[in-house]
Amino acid sequence: MTTNKQQQVIYFTEHQQPEPHDRQVLEQLTQDINNPIVFSGNPDMNKAPVYLGINKDFTASYYIGTCWLQEGEIAAAVMPKMELDYFEMLRAALAVDTEYELQYFSKCYGIDFD
Repeated sequence: MTTNKQQQVIYFTEHQQPEPHDRQVLEQLTQDINNPIVFSGNPDMNKAPVYLGINKDFTASYYIGTCWLQEGEIAAAVMPKMELDYFEMLRAALAVDTEYELQYFSKCYGIDFD
């Protein structure tokens, strides 16, 4: 017999604290005896973000998107602090035509399809 665990998504808006019940879940994840999560904030620009840059006080900045905190069980979804036109952002990113722009976009913008 297979049991399906309910998947949970914790929603963040950039620079804001999550809801109190979500904060409790995050605190539990950091105290997990077997596999504690370390929220380290904004990493070095040359490294991929860990948990979308969520920091130790459970705020997120610099990254938007969704990632697993516990594979298949608990996800974090970080929404932008303002309304964005994602298609316009993608169009602008694909329109780079100078070496300078390419270097800038390759460090500041990325799409992780996983």
